[in-house]
Amino acid sequence: MATSATFRVGTCNLRSLPLHWRVMLVIMSTMGLHLVGFQECDPPRYKLRVRKKWPGTIGLGPIKDNTYSTPISYARKRFHVLSWHNFKLYDGESGISLTRRLTQAVFEELKSGLQVGMINLHGPVVKNDSKHLIRLAMRNTSKSTVLNHVTALLSQGLPVIVTADFNDTANWFGGLDDRYKVTRIRHGIDQIILIAPSGYKWEVLSENDVDTPSDHNTLRSRVRLTRL
Repeated sequence: MATSATFRVGTCNLRSLPLHWRVMLVIMSTMGLHLVGFQECDPPRYKLRVRKKWPGTIGLGPIKDNTYSTPISYARKRFHVLSWHNFKLYDGESGISLTRRLTQAVFEELKSGLQVGMINLHGPVVKNDSKHLIRLAMRNTSKSTVLNHVTALLSQGLPVIVTADFNDTANWFGGLDDRYKVTRIRHGIDQIILIAPSGYKWEVLSENDVDTPSDHNTLRSRVRLTRL
């Protein structure tokens, strides 16, 4: 018998550069979601505000360590954390970026018992300047790292959610289409990726983006996961 769970997932870039004082309004744009990936959550003040509004938050790292900038927050009445880790995404260099880490977790949806893997990340900016080749190498490293972690979750039979500011409009997961069903929800460079292994199906029931004081809109979607 098929088992389904319907919930709301989102991705939200808080904008830490330049630092601003309306971060709580940005965070409020995520209220009502059940799973949300934040990016640019590196200033201590941002970390404290996210933790206050989202007691269920993982991946913040040490309060003064700004290389941990992509936490995942979850609604504790709907999800339980089975495991989570931070992994290095790429090494910062040449004044392009700080070293960045991704956050990876496995959640259990409490009503249905369905388990889902989730990864949240922030990709490097790649532009045509004197450091273009270094930037491109950072992006390639990021892609390889994320694909390795996504593939590892899928190989465990887990459906996967990826939330990110990719700093890229391309589909990083097109190469998985032969083996898995990949669904993209996006607003510019902000994306929610839903990947289904054999025996699972994702459905996008609705999606919208919310204007915020950040330089990114918060992308929100209501989705249904079904184990067939």
